[in-house]
Amino acid sequence: MTPENHNAAPIPATSAEDGFDGIHDPSFFRDGCGVACVARLDGLAIHETIDRALVALDRLEHRGAAGADESTGDGAGIMFGLPHEFFRSRTAEIDTKPVVLPPPGRLAVAMCFMRR
Repeated sequence: MTPENHNAAPIPATSAEDGFDGIHDPSFFRDGCGVACVARLDGLAIHETIDRALVALDRLEHRGAAGADESTGDGAGIMFGLPHEFFRSRTAEIDTKPVVLPPPGRLAVAMCFMRR
């Protein structure tokens, strides 16, 4: 213990009569956060990993991960690495002059929300 919290008041005990069991009152929770992690420890990039991540995302629907509002996103999605070859092939399609990409592993992609 540090001096700052040595004399802290104890957390009051709760009971089923209080309407909840434990030290956290459920009425304080206002979000539907849920997290799933799907990864290959060997680093092998295969499509099965994406398929499993999409299944995990689908199973988070009960936590609020649903596109219920057509005009905004709910923040639910998956993150994954794109192969360098994918970017190289796409830059040739969208631009008439050559685009020089950084070496593999040194390219980042961001999704930005900007005012109109």
